Amino acid sequence: TGGLSRPQRAEGENDGKFYINLTLRAGSDEIAQNIKKMLEGVIAFFTLSGDKQPALAELAKKLNLSCADKTITVYFESDPQTVVSFLKEQWAAKQQKQAPGTPQ
Repeated sequence: TGGLSRPQRAEGENDGKFYINLTLRAGSDEIAQNIKKMLEGVIAFFTLSGDKQPALAELAKKLNLSCADKTITVYFESDPQTVVSFLKEQWAAKQQKQAPGTPQ
């Protein structure tokens, strides 16, 4: 059968670093490789956005992809402060866009 199984996720802290480990099981090696290539493209897109979103580009560089036996693994590790700072920036930007009377 084709497609993907439900993603498996683990997150936590290891040696003071925040991490997320996500695995996806594809129906075939070909599907797994294609999904990995698509994710590599998304990561490249985020990395190239460094002029407009340097924090996003830095976080994207910390993503690691692997593919073996129909399983795609996405691993991210960073110091917690970097992640929290990025999330605060994104939240503040969203609030600014939603503020009444703010030009969009």
